[in-house]
Amino acid sequence: MNDKVAIVAGSSRFVIHSIVRSLLLESATVIVPAKSVGEISMLKECVADINTARLVTLLTDYPDYDKAFEVAESITDQFGKIDLAVICFDTPESGSVLTETDIMDWEKMIDHNITAFFIAARVVLGSMKESKHGMFISINNITDADNSCRSVLADLSSGMQTEMAKVFCEEVKGCNIKCYHLAVAHLTKPSPNNSSAKEKNGIADDSIGSFIIKLFNGESQYAGSLLQMLSVNTVDDHVFIRP
Repeated sequence: MNDKVAIVAGSSRFVIHSIVRSLLLESATVIVPAKSVGEISMLKECVADINTARLVTLLTDYPDYDKAFEVAESITDQFGKIDLAVICFDTPESGSVLTETDIMDWEKMIDHNITAFFIAARVVLGSMKESKHGMFISINNITDADNSCRSVLADLSSGMQTEMAKVFCEEVKGCNIKCYHLAVAHLTKPSPNNSSAKEKNGIADDSIGSFIIKLFNGESQYAGSLLQMLSVNTVDDHVFIRP
């Protein structure tokens, strides 16, 4: 992927760091919008053991709608057409019962999960439609695969993101854009005591990123399916894919 340009954005640090690591190891130019210097520092710490010459970080007010278009235009002006875009947002942790859900939690879910998802997909796919080129991957990060801590807001957010992914995919048919929507369930949470090279400071290994590389290169047997479920064992370094 030496000549490829990728954007990786969203709120799920676990997944984003895995993807950025994998793309950098494949020599792609990786652009990561971030809301704070702290987010950028954590990302750079995660990838400190590999060559980061092709890592480009941007401080932005994302998900500000107008700002997102400015950022996308700036990226294409400087680096050319976008080959790969990956967006990933964590599911809400609060709101176990809808009739008892606080309005602040509801608004946070709408702003951070639904609106942010829409803006990212709208901006990136709009750019890809103009160039008639690219792969767009949206990820729903399910942090608790056993459903022990799932909430009604998480289920609503996941469902709305999935339905939006279907609509976006249908609308870009014929534009030479490949679309995927992945639901990533973590079977085992990262252990903070694990000192292996693939797990640093509680940050996940490269399993998810490696799978995305396979999708991009057409090496996955499930490459024809828009909706896919990934179950990731973050300790034993396995990814189980169910279309």
